[in-house]
Parts: sequence; C-alpha cells; structure tokens
Amino acid sequence: MLSNIKRFANRNFNVQVANKKPIPVKITGNDELPALLKQVIAKLKRNRKELSAIRTATSGRYMDEVAEVYAHQVLPFKESLEMLAESDASLSRFGDGEFRLMLRSEFNLNFQINSKELQYQLRDVFETQSSDLLIGFPFLFRDAHWSNVYAELWPSLKPLISPQQRFIKAHITRPRAFETLGQQAVDLWRNVWDQKDAVIVTGEGSRFDLIPELFDNLGRVDFVHSTPMNAFADLERVVAETQKKNPDLVIISLGPAGTILAKLLSEQGIRALDIGHLSSSYLNVMQGHARPERTPALRRAQ
Repeated sequence: MLSNIKRFANRNFNVQVANKKPIPVKITGNDELPALLKQVIAKLKRNRKELSAIRTATSGRYMDEVAEVYAHQVLPFKESLEMLAESDASLSRFGDGEFRLMLRSEFNLNFQINSKELQYQLRDVFETQSSDLLIGFPFLFRDAHWSNVYAELWPSLKPLISPQQRFIKAHITRPRAFETLGQQAVDLWRNVWDQKDAVIVTGEGSRFDLIPELFDNLGRVDFVHSTPMNAFADLERVVAETQKKNPDLVIISLGPAGTILAKLLSEQGIRALDIGHLSSSYLNVMQGHARPERTPALRRAQ
C-alpha cells in the first residue's frame, strides 16, 4: 500500500523550489487517485476493526466489572435528576480527569497540577457515603477512550467502591443527559434551583454562562471567582467568601477543585452543586453549538 502511494506521488505531484522555498504542489494527473483512496480507506477500516478487537480482548474483563457496578449502584439519568430536584443534597462529580488525578500521582491537567493533598481529598470525596452528598459516577461508555481509562485505572479504582455505595450519573451535566431526556432534563435542572438565591463559583475569566434557558428562574445571584489555574490551592479562601454570602445554593463550575469544594461546603451546611459544563452541554445538544471540550475554558480578552 505504501509503495503504491509513493509511486502515485512521484508520478503525479510536481514540487518546485524557488529561492529555497517550495511552491505549492500541483497535481498533474489524478486518474488513479479515487481507486487509491478507496484502498487506503479500506485498509484503515480493517485496522480499526483489528484495534477494536484487541481493545475488547484486553479491557473486556474490566469493562464487565464496571458494568456490574454501573447496573446495580448508579441511578439512571431521570432518577438522578429527580433525586437532586427533590432533596437538599449536594453533588460532587467524577470523570476520567478526577479519577486520574486521584489515582495517578504523575498525572496533571493543564489547569490543575496534582499533589498528594489533592489526591487525598478526591479520594475522601469519592468514598463518601452520606445522604447530604451525592457522588456522580461516569456514564458507561464502551468506546476506545473509556476502555483505555478503565483498563488503566479500574484495578486501583475498584477497591475504593463499597458495595453499599450508591451513585448518581455524573453525566447529568454533560450532553448525554440532554440527548437522553431532552426538555425533561432542562425542566428537572430548573426545578433544582427554582427561585433560590445562589452563589456561582467559577474561575476568573471562565466562559461559564448562566444561560436563561436553564437559569432564569434563579432568585438573587452573586459570584465568587477563583483562580483560572490550580483552583484547588484557592479553596480555603473560596469557602470563606462563600460562607459570608449565606446563599440558599452554590453552583460550581471549577473542574476537579469543584468536586472537592462541593463536599467542603456541604460539611458547612451549604448546599453545593458541581455542575461543570452544564451550560455548554445544553447549548451543544439543544442549539447545535460545539461540544464542551471544544469550547475555550476562558473568555478571550476583549
């Protein structure tokens, strides 16, 4: 296959150099190109199937064990949101980033460096069994990304999960919730904070938006801004500032630091919800905007 591509390129592409700079490539003939592209695509599809089979074989046992926990200990989307809407419980969510920070000391995010204290506090949150704090467990995806995540982390994560622990879906804040429940997800989220005075905790310059479709039924709204980078180191100050405002509810969009912050505030008797990219997730599914991870974390300077 590679030799065919080289022969085609040598015959059909002329690259000229002037003043030591290449002139844009000119195609002089392309009769063979469609057939060659079909061969390349077919080869890529075969490789993809082979890689998928290898991934399934190597991660299958782990994924089956995750599925067992997921089936018996994680509430469905609707029930997860109903529990939030009908209770005064706080919410801390875990995804692959939080799992890796918690279990891999060498792992860092570009906006959050790791530390032993961060790992300890994430683990403390994850192992919490309290009606005052709901823990979000990721949706069970069986794609290449999550197969790799669990192949790497499940042997370390599994011992931390008690058979008595009950989780809600962490992806109630992600596009999957709106893809699954549509407008019902919107209505349930709005019920959670209907007419409540809220403090929004997010990073300085964050693109988090209180979009009206989700948040225009809030009562009074105030903000506490943390640092855009390494917010975990700023949590003591954020807790103190938030306590002064005495809100009905705290809405958090602060990455892994938000997972920990929700527990810290809950312990102070303040209801706190770690909602992450909820606004971007709504806009992605309901209005066709980019997915949250493709949206810049910070606003551009005006």
